Amino acid sequence: MFEGGGGSIVNTASAAAFYGSRSLAAYGASKAGVVALTRYVAAAYSDRGIRCNAVAPGVVASRELQDAVGGPGAEILRPYEAGHLVGRLGLPEEIAAAVAYLASDDAAFITGETLRIDGGLTVRRPPRCRLSGAHLHRGERFPPLGRRIEAPQLLRSGAASRSSTCQSAPNAATCER
Repeated sequence: MFEGGGGSIVNTASAAAFYGSRSLAAYGASKAGVVALTRYVAAAYSDRGIRCNAVAPGVVASRELQDAVGGPGAEILRPYEAGHLVGRLGLPEEIAAAVAYLASDDAAFITGETLRIDGGLTVRRPPRCRLSGAHLHRGERFPPLGRRIEAPQLLRSGAASRSSTCQSAPNAATCER
C-alpha cells in the first residue's frame, strides 16, 4: 500500500467489543482491541493515503446454517434472534456489502471508524433478571409479559437498580428498563 500510494484496510471486530458478558470476556476484549487498533492505524497512516476502518457484526449465520437447525425462529436460534432489535440474525452477505462499501472509493472520507452491523444488538441489550419464586404466581416459570416488578424486588435478586418490565425468555426472564 505504501508503494501504491494508499488503500483501504477493513478489519473485522465484533458487537461483543461494545458490551459486557460473563462468558465472552477474552473474545470481547480482543475485539475491542481491534477497534482501538483500527483507530491507531488510521491515525498513523492517513498521511500515506491509507484508510483503516472496521466492521462489528452482531450474530451472523448463513441461510443454510439457519435452515439446518430448523430455520429462522427455531428454538436454538430464538435467544440470539431476540437479542437483535430487528428480531433476526445477520446474514454474511450483509456484512460483505458493508466491507465492500468501506473498501470502496465511495467511503473515501471515512477512516478510523467501526461500523456496527448488528441489527440493534448493541443499542439495547437487556440485563438478565434473576427472579426468585417470590416474584412468581403459583405455577409460573417466569412473570407474564408486562408485569411490573419494583426496584426492591430486583435489587434483592441483583438484577436492576430501578423498576423494570419483564419479558418472557426461554430459560429466564429478561428485564426491559
